[in-house]
Amino acid sequence: MSRRELERVNGKKLEAHGQLGELTADGTKLERNLQRQMASLGQFEKQLEGETEKRKDLGQQTEKLKKELCESGEVFSLAIRCLKKNIATMESKIEEGQATRLLCQDHLTCIYEMFRRQHDEESEVRAEHFRVSQQLERSELQLAERIASVVKHNREIKEMDKQIRELLEADTINKCVFERNQEELCGNVDTEKKNIRQLEEEKSMLRRLLEEGKRKQEEHMAKTTARISGTRRRYEELRREEAMLQQRQPASADADLLMSHVTQCVATYRQIEIECLWEIEQSTAETEGITWSSEEKRREAKGKEETLKEEEAKWNEEQSRHQRLNTITSELRRRRTELELSIQGLREKTSFLLQPREEMKTELEEMRASRVGTLDKQASELRAVEMSIYDTSVKLEQVGMENSRLRLCVRQMMEDVSRVGGNRDRYWQEIHQFHQDKKALFESLQEAWREDLLVTEDCHSSDGVLLALCPMGGGATRLYSTLTQALSGSPTLPFPPSHLDPHQPENTNLDPDFCQEQRGSPVCPPDPVELLRKCEEALRDRPPRFHRKFIKINEGDSATIIPIRVMQWNILAQALGEGLDSFVQCPLEALSWSRRKYLILEEILTYRPHILCLQEVDHYYDTFQPVLTGLGYSSDFCPKPWSPCLDVEGNNGPDGCALFFDHSRFEILESMSVRLSAMRIPTNQVAVVTMLRCRTTARCMCVAVTHLKARSGWEWLRSAQGSDLLRHLQNLVQRHVGGPEGDLSSDIPLLICGDFNAIPSEEVYRRFITSPLSLDSAYKKLSQDGLTEPIYTTWKIRPTGECCTTLDYIWYSQDTLRVDAVLDMPTEEQIGPNRLPSFSYPSDHLSLVCDFSFKEKE
Repeated sequence: MSRRELERVNGKKLEAHGQLGELTADGTKLERNLQRQMASLGQFEKQLEGETEKRKDLGQQTEKLKKELCESGEVFSLAIRCLKKNIATMESKIEEGQATRLLCQDHLTCIYEMFRRQHDEESEVRAEHFRVSQQLERSELQLAERIASVVKHNREIKEMDKQIRELLEADTINKCVFERNQEELCGNVDTEKKNIRQLEEEKSMLRRLLEEGKRKQEEHMAKTTARISGTRRRYEELRREEAMLQQRQPASADADLLMSHVTQCVATYRQIEIECLWEIEQSTAETEGITWSSEEKRREAKGKEETLKEEEAKWNEEQSRHQRLNTITSELRRRRTELELSIQGLREKTSFLLQPREEMKTELEEMRASRVGTLDKQASELRAVEMSIYDTSVKLEQVGMENSRLRLCVRQMMEDVSRVGGNRDRYWQEIHQFHQDKKALFESLQEAWREDLLVTEDCHSSDGVLLALCPMGGGATRLYSTLTQALSGSPTLPFPPSHLDPHQPENTNLDPDFCQEQRGSPVCPPDPVELLRKCEEALRDRPPRFHRKFIKINEGDSATIIPIRVMQWNILAQALGEGLDSFVQCPLEALSWSRRKYLILEEILTYRPHILCLQEVDHYYDTFQPVLTGLGYSSDFCPKPWSPCLDVEGNNGPDGCALFFDHSRFEILESMSVRLSAMRIPTNQVAVVTMLRCRTTARCMCVAVTHLKARSGWEWLRSAQGSDLLRHLQNLVQRHVGGPEGDLSSDIPLLICGDFNAIPSEEVYRRFITSPLSLDSAYKKLSQDGLTEPIYTTWKIRPTGECCTTLDYIWYSQDTLRVDAVLDMPTEEQIGPNRLPSFSYPSDHLSLVCDFSFKEKE
């Protein structure tokens, strides 16, 4: 029994020794594991302290964000109240302006009606004055004609009396007396012929005058007829009064009869004159017959007796005619008296008509003076009203600009508030998630500690030796696993987002014709010759491109330093070309981007400028930036805040100004995007200003590209934007030179390229040409005198008409830069009848290319 028990005890002892060895090995392993766990626990405690510090930092950032949010909320509320007040004041001003405009319009309509009525009255008075003056002139002419006719008739009557006396004395006339009378008759015939010619000339002149005055005579015929009838009635009344006067005073009968006879003679003179003319014509015919008969007498002596008989018969006829003339003379005397009476009546009537004429003249002078005064007064009032309307329109435009600016500010503030609210919500969510993860980690740690305590108590109760060797047991492994699971499962702490380009779209689709994806990054063709060949291959079916050549201005020292080539070009935004600009003569196929992009790149690659300034760029991120970057260019781009391209459906984003420079020739020192202002109000126009250093000469150069406000009527805004750009350039140059404010004496050249939308006669052009920065336009070098801009840099046809003018310029510092060569302009034949853009040229503006070199420092 004892041996078996001893063997059993020995076996148990051996087993216990084996178990003790195993436990000793396990203890050593556990000690090593415990050391590792303690080291990992120290690391985890350090990580926990770091996480706690990060939590504190996040708490501080949260507090700062809360304070900033409160402050921004207060500022935003104050800004909203101020904006509401400004909007209310502006609306009241607009209402007042509209009310004043309506009042001005009503006042203008009243003034116009008064002016129209006064003008009608004045025209009526002038017409009446003209009619009266015409009547007076006609009366004076008639009076002068009648006086002349009376004098003429008196002369003729005297001549006729003389002839009658001669005829009475020649009762025993013979053949010689007949011949003498015949000669006198011939002379009378000649004089009558002269009178007839004069009468014919007067008749032709009167016919012309009659044709000219026929229209006026027809208008006044009724009034003239009425006046004639009145004159006739007056004449009858005068006759009756004359008869009554003769009955009352018979002593004056003889003189009255004489005057009535003269009057009757004058009245019937025209009829007698017609009869005399007819008789003169008969006498002329008879004289011709007598002449013919005289010639016949000379030829034929036998016919003398027959001719004498005929002459005697004619003589008898002459005697009978003489008797008729005596009767006519008596009749003429009787009519002469009548004519004298009518002359006297006409004189009285003329004096009666002339008397109101003077009065009417004075009245017309007074009315004219008063009318001139009223017109001057109304003109001054109209000018004042026009000035007020113009001021009102200017104020309304300013109010509109202020409203748009306020709306933009409100919209930006709302976007900022919404963005801040979104950031606040995101940060609160991240903080809430962090608290949840921390709470879950703490619970898992507590659970692990509880399990470790339970394991420790079990170890104490089972084996004291193992408790001394392993105070924590396998809980460390569980603790490590728990910490590892908690840390691996918890999300990372939020980091602030990296700085991104605010204008660059998040997902830019590169142009597949120029850029390919290679290992996740875009690759553009680095060879400009290969790219140019590709463009020419894509444009093989287009018309021939413009052939332009460089005009050498200054030869210089071309063997030492390569000139700096600068290119300025408004390439025409794609959205504007297809949507808003309305080029009526350009086919739609010529405006497609699939064609225009090759034409634009071909133009750039043909001249390979060191500095490239572009306007209306709306394919910057997908085409120009990756392509030109692959060719060794660095660039900067500034879009317009309110680009009109965004209003076009299917646009490619906003358009703006872009500046590219050859990285192998220049290095950048500073670049900034400028939003141009007018009267301290930000506008929609921008500029890119860059300070470069030439790697060849180590000299600095300031380059700017801009695009000023378009359309007519905005000359003042372009002038203000140009002044703002000059101010920014002056500040930048002074900052790099380090001189005092206002000191413009520096050797940093300026290059300003852009589409100024201004002709050379505008104020903004004069501001640049007279700037203290000593600027000059490079393309004036093309003219013979060096003082004139090209005839055109843009030539297009829109629905409003054809536009051929100069709007684009390259300004340079003439004290520090020298123009070596200038690219000439294409001719009208090259441009074609449809103008720009076209299948040959992608833009409505021509590119300007110049070669510059630095002047040597003195």
